[in-house]
Amino acid sequence: MMMNNTMRFTYHDYFLLPEEKRAEIIDGDLIMEPSPGYGHQVVVKNIVKLLDRYVGLLKLGVVVPSPIDVILSEDNIVLPDVVFISREHYGIIRKQIHGAPDLIVEVISARHAGRDRELKMKLYAGSGVAEYWIADPETRTVEVYSLRRSVAAGQGAPLRRGMYYEVHGVFGPGNTVTSKILAGFEAKTDEIFAKPF
Repeated sequence: MMMNNTMRFTYHDYFLLPEEKRAEIIDGDLIMEPSPGYGHQVVVKNIVKLLDRYVGLLKLGVVVPSPIDVILSEDNIVLPDVVFISREHYGIIRKQIHGAPDLIVEVISARHAGRDRELKMKLYAGSGVAEYWIADPETRTVEVYSLRRSVAAGQGAPLRRGMYYEVHGVFGPGNTVTSKILAGFEAKTDEIFAKPF
């Protein structure tokens, strides 16, 4: 639920909220979230397990599941479902994540699909998140997006200007998900969306 009013929330306001509340701040708007359901969490667990096995084997970095605060700016604090941070970017890890992870995964639901596909996609691209995955349990697909800079923006342009995502792949049932930033990573969509019973 988005709190629609003229008040703009910031990093400091966020940390005044009760710890047990799930909330995000996007462009200064406070968005309260209910806890995710069972099916959502199973998909998150499966993605974490698959990514962690690959990342750990090659000692590439760290994979962290939600809830973890990712502070992208003073008025943009999100709770992605899964983040990957490469060893080169360990400096952003403190009690929370302060900066753009290399990879963010959002497991969407019909209730939040628009926010994850539009609002968060723009935010993550503008913040410099190199790769963004959208996992959809309803369609059993994983969309993988890779960060690009518009030629018109020029190399010196601020991140929020000229950054966009290009489709790396849309992987449906029976397909194998690949990653641009994790070269060699492969995972079957059937593994990602598998339920224990």
